[in-house]
Amino acid sequence: MWRAAFLPATVRVALGTSGNSVELQTTESGEYTLGGQLVSSGSSLTTADGDEYELTIDNRGTWTATLVSGSIEVRLTPSIRLMLERVQGGRFFHDDRSVLSGSVVTRGAYEAFRLERGNEGEWFSTPFLGDFLPAAQRYDIETLIGVGIYGYGGDHRRASTALIANPYYAVTDEQGNIFVSDSGNHRIRQVDSQGIIRTVAGTGQPGFAGDGGPAVYAQLRNPRGIHVDSSGTLYVADAGNHRIRMIHPWGTITTLAGTGQSGYNGDGGLARIAQLSNPSGVTTDLFGNVFISDTGNHRVRKVSGGSISTVAGTGAAGYGGDDGPAVSASLQIPTAITTDLIGNVYVADMLNHRVREIDLDGGITTAIGIGTAGHSGDGRMGAQAQIDTPVGVAWDWSGGLYAVDRKSNAVRAIEPLGTVSTVAGVRASGYGGDGGLAGLAQLNAPTGIAATSDGKLLVADTRNHRVRRLAPRRQVIPPQQVPTQVLVPLGDSGQSLRLWRLGNQFSYFGESVSSGDEVFGWNGERYRLTRSATGQWHSRLVPTDFAEAAVEYRQEALQGDADAQFELGWLYFQGLGIPEDNAAALRWFTLAAAQGHAQSQAAVGVMYREGYGVLENPSEALNSFRRAANLGSPSGLHYLGMMFYNGEGVTRDHSVAAQFFRLAAFADHDEAQLWLGFLFESGNGVPQSYEESIKWYLLSAEQGNLNSQSSLGSAYYSGEGVSQDYVQAAQWFRRAANQGSASAQSFLGFLYTQGHGVSRNDRESVRWFRRAAEQGHAYGQWALGRAYVNGSGATPNSITAYVWLSLAVANGEDRARRDLSETEAGMSSSEIRRAQSLVATCSESAYSNCP
Repeated sequence: MWRAAFLPATVRVALGTSGNSVELQTTESGEYTLGGQLVSSGSSLTTADGDEYELTIDNRGTWTATLVSGSIEVRLTPSIRLMLERVQGGRFFHDDRSVLSGSVVTRGAYEAFRLERGNEGEWFSTPFLGDFLPAAQRYDIETLIGVGIYGYGGDHRRASTALIANPYYAVTDEQGNIFVSDSGNHRIRQVDSQGIIRTVAGTGQPGFAGDGGPAVYAQLRNPRGIHVDSSGTLYVADAGNHRIRMIHPWGTITTLAGTGQSGYNGDGGLARIAQLSNPSGVTTDLFGNVFISDTGNHRVRKVSGGSISTVAGTGAAGYGGDDGPAVSASLQIPTAITTDLIGNVYVADMLNHRVREIDLDGGITTAIGIGTAGHSGDGRMGAQAQIDTPVGVAWDWSGGLYAVDRKSNAVRAIEPLGTVSTVAGVRASGYGGDGGLAGLAQLNAPTGIAATSDGKLLVADTRNHRVRRLAPRRQVIPPQQVPTQVLVPLGDSGQSLRLWRLGNQFSYFGESVSSGDEVFGWNGERYRLTRSATGQWHSRLVPTDFAEAAVEYRQEALQGDADAQFELGWLYFQGLGIPEDNAAALRWFTLAAAQGHAQSQAAVGVMYREGYGVLENPSEALNSFRRAANLGSPSGLHYLGMMFYNGEGVTRDHSVAAQFFRLAAFADHDEAQLWLGFLFESGNGVPQSYEESIKWYLLSAEQGNLNSQSSLGSAYYSGEGVSQDYVQAAQWFRRAANQGSASAQSFLGFLYTQGHGVSRNDRESVRWFRRAAEQGHAYGQWALGRAYVNGSGATPNSITAYVWLSLAVANGEDRARRDLSETEAGMSSSEIRRAQSLVATCSESAYSNCP
């Protein structure tokens, strides 16, 4: 019997809605192939433009190709991520804005990043307003400590003439003192701000002794990593003694962790009775935790509240576990360790030839290194570069991560966007290059690295028996490449929206905007932006039916849309379109936060901080703000600054608060700019600088922040940081007063009484004093009472004067007491009773029913 020849059939499958298709071929056995490869339901295919489709076949034999969209993460800094959404046609979007290779994302006035796509489809970014110098030309190098001879000597003399032996790490405190672990001498040495070196811990004889007494009489054994916290406490990884020691600011030494016997135990108990094995790295975060590289145990340990636990590593040497829980991951000889401002931990996983990151949720990833020893990959993303035996890591608060490539005799930088570069060392061991470019200098088996507060790097050049410093070189940024601000008034609210212009692109809080887009004002109002033919930007208030919006948001929120969940939470919080309900608001914010929605994380923090819909809980608030900041939320950074400023859930630290405020201010957060201006004005946490405070007040005030406007009015009136200018003072006070600032209203009233910056006008002064007085402003109440006493701008009236003067005294304005006594002395008993009754009525009505 003859069988007919098999003729394969062609099945055309449309690729989503792209207009393209692929052809499947049937086989004799009833299967399907694509390009000669068997396919089945659930198979995936990738097109030439990078689109990924899932192929499925239904019961009727109909094939469908469904686009599989995906998110791609691009790092702006090690702590801040940008998510791009891949859609059909190989296109990418961020928050509904098209992103192309070369697109620029701006983050406030001082940071801009160019997004680029590599030849293999990977995305990375480079600082657009950073140093334009090649990496190897960004730093100059010099020697601070050591003459290059192994030995001990030189105490109480210039550090550059001293002898040190195999220095392992060097760090600085907030006063600028440098500490170095002089490992070969079993000592800790200190170099003061005058460059004089002395020994602060260790007798020079290896051993263990001295706890509870002066550190200079104690014994250490091969001290390695060191770290200074904000209180001035110096932590020492006393590796040979299997301990972490603490040198307190008053000079006493104690043990924080370790019994002195090498081993592993003690988790869940007191750190001082736990066992460690050759710990070589130690650091602290800003939240009171101490992290230890428990090197011989291939683990990272944490000490919190005196108790020790393991946060990374199973104890078995090896590599594994990325993108999973850090406690289930494998490490191999972890050495140096550091944390960023938010609390992410970075550890040099030495024999895995990687730097690993442990995030806030306890997950672990690789920040740099492919796992094989070598020196390559500069210009590529960290996880695609080679590093050889990393033994030092450092993080600076502006977002840079640095690693010491020991076997390559080099210092690598993980740029704020995640790409790697070499900033010091020519890879050949030796000594040379001082006074020149760090990228052309020789190092010899360097180990530790630390960042200073002024942007410099300290490197322990171990086999050269020196400590060297890398100082950044600066280059003037061409004016045409600096974003310029464009202020768009928001209706008649007295506030402005700030756009940043870079070439022909405009952005708002890092997002591209164009004519026709809608934005939200400070109180939730919606404005539509338009740009005229002449290039002028305008805004128009768009009426919002919040009840209708609530219905739409609820439908989307119930389907899991994080943006809709946040918006619905906001409507509940504000009581817009639906009854105010803080518990419901918290519920929706929490659902969105669980999906990584940064604004919702910050909102949850606010709810816990203020006790809205839940009991106040500073710890929960702090954790929410940390996660929000880690996702790039300027509000999260700002609130972290507030927590540290006030000491809420953390130790009060104004210098740390200033760092968080600065990062949020760079992202154009107007309240953070206000607080940074206040810190510079008061010298709180930063050096006092009226000029610097004016810069930040101005950035904030131009966006309509009334407190910054009022502060600028005060600065121009007093001439602090700017030339004294009453006209400018009056203009800024008026802008704040028109927005309802009671202090600005009082000050503007005062200017009208004096004729400073405005024509003298007693009636106008009374008008402003009354507006301030009706808000409960004590000075405004006193000034208004005096106006009724003297008849300045108001008809004399002793009863009305008595009312306002009494209210001023009750609100703490002691200067009103004398005027009140004199007024009362001229009144009859019935007038006084009448006035007292009016005072009571006025107070009970919150100043809305006053004469």
